[in-house]
Formats: sequence, C-alpha cells, structure tokens
Amino acid sequence: MQYSRFFYTEYQSSLDAKEEGAFTILSMPQSREVNFHLRPTVGLQRIAILWDDGIDTRVFELMERAFVINALSPVKLLHASEGLLQVLTDQRLSVKNRDVFEALWADLAAGVIFDAWALSVFPEDKIFNPSDGGRIFRNHSKDIVSTQELGIIDYSYNLFLFADEWDIENILYNQMDFKADDDLFKD
Repeated sequence: MQYSRFFYTEYQSSLDAKEEGAFTILSMPQSREVNFHLRPTVGLQRIAILWDDGIDTRVFELMERAFVINALSPVKLLHASEGLLQVLTDQRLSVKNRDVFEALWADLAAGVIFDAWALSVFPEDKIFNPSDGGRIFRNHSKDIVSTQELGIIDYSYNLFLFADEWDIENILYNQMDFKADDDLFKD
C-alpha cells in the first residue's frame, strides 16, 4: 500500500504469533549524509516503522515534515506508542549533530496531528539495553535492524525495480522458452 507521495513502500510485514511486531519498510531518495552534509550523488534511504496497534498515519506526516527540512537522513527506525516517539538513528551521527537532530525531532513530535508526543532517540548500537524503549520496541527493533538493510546506500543498477527483467540470463532463458514453444507448433 502507498502511504505517502514522498516514500515508496518496499515491504509490509505481518504480525507475529503474539499479534505484534508488524513493521513497514519505506524508501526514498536521499541527498544528505547521516551528518546532514550533501552527498556527492543521491542515494536511497530505507527506514523501518515498527507499529504498535496498527498503522498510525501520523507517522507518515511526521516523516514527510522531517524529509522536507532535511532531518530524516540519520533515521533507521521509528516507533510511536502511547504518546512516545522512539527514533533509532545511524550510529555515525556525531554528538554535535545529535543535539540539533534531537531538537528538530522534539519539535516535530510535539506537533504531531491532534497530539504531542515525547521523544526518545537511540543510536543503533545502543538499542540492545533492556531498559530502553517500550516492550514492543525492545522486543522487535533488534530483529528488524539485524535483518533489514536500513539507512542510506549508494544507487546502483540493482536498485532498479525491473533489473531482474533486464538481466541477460533471464532474457536469454526467456528467448529459449519462446523457441521451445515455437517447436510445438511445427508440422
């Protein structure tokens, strides 16, 4: 399902056996590095959103505002739950830039539609502390981060959605299939 005009929905997971842990992976072009400097070329950023009790579309609106003000590049995972927005950032975000990032995101979270969320920010290498975050965040964020390729990557041909269709082996294989089918119609 498409949730935003800015972001492409790459993956939507289902709930686990305990009926929790659903997440969405979104991707978008990214012209900034983790520490907000311009990239030499546009890359692709992938972010996970861990859901609590279903999809809260306010998270998409908040992400769009962050994207517009160039404050999304350090983000790897978001989770909103009971008035708290948890943001997992790339561990390469510098201390100096972390302060600016947290101030920007505190303003964004405080202005969420029909609510005001508190903010909790974690670098990705610190999420494994059992006292950090809510239960769903603690139970699922580590698995999402370790199994999904999150963050900013350089563009390559393999990111083209139809790259497999134009792979030379697939083209040759399909041509062989057509020739085999042609043999069926010979007299």
